[in-house]
Amino acid sequence: MAPDLVYQGPKAIIQFKMKEYHRSGMIYQIIYYSTRLLAALAAGLLPFLVGKPENVLWSQTLSIVIVIVTVVDSVFNPREKWIMYSNASDALSEATLKQDPDYIANQEAIKKILDTESAKLNHTVTLEEVVDKVGDKLKDK
Repeated sequence: MAPDLVYQGPKAIIQFKMKEYHRSGMIYQIIYYSTRLLAALAAGLLPFLVGKPENVLWSQTLSIVIVIVTVVDSVFNPREKWIMYSNASDALSEATLKQDPDYIANQEAIKKILDTESAKLNHTVTLEEVVDKVGDKLKDK
């Protein structure tokens, strides 16, 4: 935490942290979706390219993409960090809203918003699930 925020008081610290958590959550959300998209595309295309001499470079490239995406996902764990930062941001937002005189009148709507945000995070899939699903679809054909 920046030392100058301490002198600005609790509201400044809360605002700073809300922005930080929101920004971090967005970054990890982008990494999360990017890794899943790249893995699914690479895994889906790879079977069509393997075994053809003219596609060796593409096959190797897609295999390397899958390895890189898997390592990035394992090291950075974007799903868990996205969930953590999103939950922290939501909790700080709710705590701030509770101080507003209009909170009670809008409490039910705020709860619905928070429940929807939580449900959205609970429907995320792991990288393995994405690759397995692509593999299963290819086997069906």
